[in-house]
Amino acid sequence: MRYVPLLVLTATVLFAIFAGHSWVAVMLIYMIMSLAFTTLSSGVSNEISRILPASQIGSGMGLFQLMQFFSGAFGVALAASALQWQSRLSLAAAYSNIYWGLSFAALIAVASAFAYRRSSIGGNLADA
Repeated sequence: MRYVPLLVLTATVLFAIFAGHSWVAVMLIYMIMSLAFTTLSSGVSNEISRILPASQIGSGMGLFQLMQFFSGAFGVALAASALQWQSRLSLAAAYSNIYWGLSFAALIAVASAFAYRRSSIGGNLADA
């Protein structure tokens, strides 16, 4: 959980740069993003089950899954709206702009991961 948000940030920046250039580059970057997202989701699930008391693990994991479901739906709706707002631009430029916005969100995730790590150093966390 310490370095994976940096991988997500790297992938979103690469998506923003190569959005309209090469389908091979997009495929390879997608593989990096998919690996990073899967690793991050597994690490967060592990951390939730480690932090919560045994009686609340089911509720906590259910809430985490619900948040993923809602954020996935919200993200698709937001991306579609952003494409509509940029209808004057080419698709490559519009997608590049969207990925620059996602890079900002990934930067917030990186800052949050480092803040969480800093706050939990005294808690003797195992590196995930």
